[in-house]
Amino acid sequence: MFTEKKCCKMAERQVEIPKGAKVTLSSDTITVEGNGKKIEKLLDLRSVGLEIGDGKVIVKSVDEKKKSTQTAGTIAAIIKNMVLGTTQEFSYKLKVEHKHFPLKVTVKGDSVEIGNYLGTKSNRYAKIVQGAKVDVKGADITVKSNDKNAAGQTAANIENASKQARLCDRKFLDGIYIVEKP
Repeated sequence: MFTEKKCCKMAERQVEIPKGAKVTLSSDTITVEGNGKKIEKLLDLRSVGLEIGDGKVIVKSVDEKKKSTQTAGTIAAIIKNMVLGTTQEFSYKLKVEHKHFPLKVTVKGDSVEIGNYLGTKSNRYAKIVQGAKVDVKGADITVKSNDKNAAGQTAANIENASKQARLCDRKFLDGIYIVEKP
């Protein structure tokens, strides 16, 4: 999807834009549109240069420093995922596991409510990032989004909400775990 050309230690990466997709840049915001979907990201573009044209986006580091070349690679990967998001949906699957106390997981508004965690009366909440959809069916939870970062962060929020500090993971298996990711 992207190629890398190194010249004098300066990184240049190219991201192919498929037909029907449109990439625009205004200030520090990159917008990718295609198939009726629109994904926007606000990025720090101080150490990279972007060129859009000829069906590809060229990301170049502005100097030879290691951090600049790494930033160029990261931004190229983000743009690649944004382009992929216009054609497909990213899906994370989580599994509810319990040994002693059955967990009750429900979606309430923009958060996921986890009840009866290790037998406690108080509920735990995980934030659903804007653009992500969460579906709970029994012990299976599916997080879907066209934005890979939104789907991944929502899945991580759910997994982290069901962790307990100072308890051994080998003995206390109760929790929600990511079992499949794109």
